[in-house]
Amino acid sequence: MSLQTTPFQRPLFVAAALLACSTLAHAAPPAPDGWTTHAASDVQLYEFEHGGHHAELRLFAVETAPASFDAWFDARIARPMQGVLAQKFSASSPAPLPTLHVAMAAGRDGAGARLALVRVGCQRADHRVLFAEMVFPDDASTRKAVVDAAFAVVTNACRDSAPPATAAVPAAVAASAAAQPPRRDYAFETAQPGTGVKPSQIEAVLMFWRNEQAGMTMQVHTYFYLLLKDGSFRDGLPPVQFGDIDVAAAKKGEPDLWGRWKREGTSYRLAWPNQYNCVLDASSLRQPARPGEMLDGEYRGFSAYSTMYSVSQSNWSVQFSRDGHFLKSANRSVVGSATGGATVGGAIHSDDNGTTSNMGGGNFATSRSRPGGRPVSSRSGTYKLDGYNIELDYDNGVVERRPFVATPSRDAIWFEGDELNRPRK
Repeated sequence: MSLQTTPFQRPLFVAAALLACSTLAHAAPPAPDGWTTHAASDVQLYEFEHGGHHAELRLFAVETAPASFDAWFDARIARPMQGVLAQKFSASSPAPLPTLHVAMAAGRDGAGARLALVRVGCQRADHRVLFAEMVFPDDASTRKAVVDAAFAVVTNACRDSAPPATAAVPAAVAASAAAQPPRRDYAFETAQPGTGVKPSQIEAVLMFWRNEQAGMTMQVHTYFYLLLKDGSFRDGLPPVQFGDIDVAAAKKGEPDLWGRWKREGTSYRLAWPNQYNCVLDASSLRQPARPGEMLDGEYRGFSAYSTMYSVSQSNWSVQFSRDGHFLKSANRSVVGSATGGATVGGAIHSDDNGTTSNMGGGNFATSRSRPGGRPVSSRSGTYKLDGYNIELDYDNGVVERRPFVATPSRDAIWFEGDELNRPRK
């Protein structure tokens, strides 16, 4: 399954690679700002959390010079990508540099979520080759936050030696870097924070749910809509506070996500540009935080995906306390088997402390553990509620401002892209 890129997406990947190729090299590329990194036996893993989503860059060990760089790269992208289902890479894309190849595809994770996949190969000055993989959710905001930083790491690693410490950055590269806008979580943020949608301009936030098929599993999916008093609405809540949305730019840049609404008694009729309509009643309304409100307790999310050969589950949660603290946690597991000449089975479990994998067949068994996980400081901190906003001040210094809505009873909240629920007693 080839990744269907829009006209601006493919240049984004190639331009990022070329810009990063011009940067100064480091003997061991450090993790970009906001990323974590640790080494395994044959791969350096870089991880990034963005709006509740997880992105990975896998940098493999340098290999000896192949007889054909093109043939080597095509053989590498033919191999399956760990932890990804329903993937297929086409032959390498033509690149402006003969020593750089980029291939893209789409896939799905164990929970059925759509992933963007990028594989990069480079041949260094000593003719040895290096291979890297990028895996991240296939949405515009995550792609924008991940691609430039990941390509910078890869292409720094493609350099087999660093320049002298006194080497100057080329003027063209310095000018290009200076011209780069600050990283944004949403493509249509206002230039100045807080100058977008005002609370007085918000009519309501509505939620709709339905059961959907995920492989062979049925599960509940939720959908949220931001209604503005000018009669327009956005399908989905962006990963930034409402006050940072440039509505005019967003309507122009993502027209398929914006429609019109009108009242019908106590209900709301929503109409999309493609003529699709739905009516949501008052029970779908979600509320902003009350003045001075603090949360207390745990909220959880869950997803599952199954096929004839595998079952995967993901759980994530956030614990709030009335003294203003929070702690996030997550774990994922995949169990599967395949039958050919011999039956092979395996299981992978990852949580905040690391990853454990087991695999076995009729005459072999193997197990591998990788400690590390996510540092507590990247999952914990203090929070503040202010109407439709929640501010998360992480212990590692990162500050995030996201939308916040909840049910009247506070048994469910919107948090980092999904509705989380209190556990039933």
